[in-house]
Amino acid sequence: MSLKCLMDSARVDVLDAQFVAPAGVVTALTPRFCPYVVTVHRWDIFEFPYKWALARIATLTTLRRARGIIAVGSAVRSEVLKFVPTNSVLATIPNAVDSRRFRPGIDFSSLKRELGIPDSHRVILAVGRLEPRKGFVFLLRAMSDVMREYQGCSLIIVGGGPQRQELEIVAHRLGLIDRLRLPGIVEQSALPVFYAMADIFVMPSLSEGHTVSILEAMSAGKPIVASEIPGNAASVIQGENGWLVPPADPKSMASAILSLLRDDSMRENYGRRSREKAIREFGWELRIQRLKEFYARVLT
Repeated sequence: MSLKCLMDSARVDVLDAQFVAPAGVVTALTPRFCPYVVTVHRWDIFEFPYKWALARIATLTTLRRARGIIAVGSAVRSEVLKFVPTNSVLATIPNAVDSRRFRPGIDFSSLKRELGIPDSHRVILAVGRLEPRKGFVFLLRAMSDVMREYQGCSLIIVGGGPQRQELEIVAHRLGLIDRLRLPGIVEQSALPVFYAMADIFVMPSLSEGHTVSILEAMSAGKPIVASEIPGNAASVIQGENGWLVPPADPKSMASAILSLLRDDSMRENYGRRSREKAIREFGWELRIQRLKEFYARVLT
């Protein structure tokens, strides 16, 4: 259904364009039947405006014509302010997670057998697009140190992308290939099972808006090891539900993972606090309420 048909057939008070491009740009350049806001995530403000001159003009036009702007994190908000006046209607509303879908207690035994992972192995999980900014090469280097000291663990990286072959080459070189699983892009229905199977979730990214996969792992009750960047630190509190380590630092990452592997009580406590924090701070009900309040603000 076209945007025009949709807006003709329903009473639309405000349109929320997800991402500056393409949705925001199309909305800004389409004869509007209602005010619009733009929800800015990461790529659309950190990368898109700098691709070419026209992209920067499109970003400026889209954001300055918007009745309001939503940033998913503090770093995104700071970048948005490079394109709009400081008195713009701008709110930071983080991403959310469905705590009923991503939860502890899901049976993962058949998946573990299907992947050929020994029952006794602890599972380290990462989820994300296989591209350099996700930092998975640094995770492989960290796991090389981890597996030298802790034999009974396996690494799973869920996701597709252009870096798969490079990761396989690095894993071969480091001697990890037998304990690495790269299942590619998995069905959304299967994703909660992967989280349930994990003992530790790792997000080694170099740049994020607000990392949804961390929220999913938290909701599943997992302790987190993540690079200390704003998009991760918005969810992970050092010593509460996980460890934050310097970006691109395999040694620090390995140390954090080993600490959690060796301490069952810490792993359990961090996982419980992750679940509590996900429900308390990042539930969909709270996000919906924040959105409703923001929409009311832009319409007054």
